[in-house]
Amino acid sequence: MSFTLPTVLNFLKFSNPLGEFNILNEDIINYLFSDILLNIQFTSYTTPIYHCFESFFMYLNKRYELIKPDGHNFKVLSLDLIGIESLWELYLNSIDPKVNQKAQDFLLKLATKLADKNQRTYFIDVSMKHIEKAYASIKEKGHGSKSEDSIQRISLCLDFIVKLLEE
Repeated sequence: MSFTLPTVLNFLKFSNPLGEFNILNEDIINYLFSDILLNIQFTSYTTPIYHCFESFFMYLNKRYELIKPDGHNFKVLSLDLIGIESLWELYLNSIDPKVNQKAQDFLLKLATKLADKNQRTYFIDVSMKHIEKAYASIKEKGHGSKSEDSIQRISLCLDFIVKLLEE
């Protein structure tokens, strides 16, 4: 079975934004998410590809009862979300400002929809780990053009923390 990105994008134009893929079986859905979307370099993501990612993310996490639908909204029941690490990497590595903003908004939404509000610290902890890793990279490479990506990652993480605390 072979799926190309245009095939995935055309399919998702007709999908429900909450991620209901009634015409595909679980193996195909897992394949599309794991083997296609997660193998695209995050620096290459465009807005349509991001929407595919988010739709599959929501579908899979609802399917495995990690996210519970709540009317037109949802609750996050577990922090072991399928694809959460990829969402972070997408947020921190996207070069498209629209994709970057959408990923940040989605991370913030996930954090604010936690069933257990005390778990919000998870998102701050993840941000701090990314800051520490980026800072170590700056120390290793030195200042200058080689460290611009690390500085950008630190900036994004700090921005995320501030916005989360404002929620």
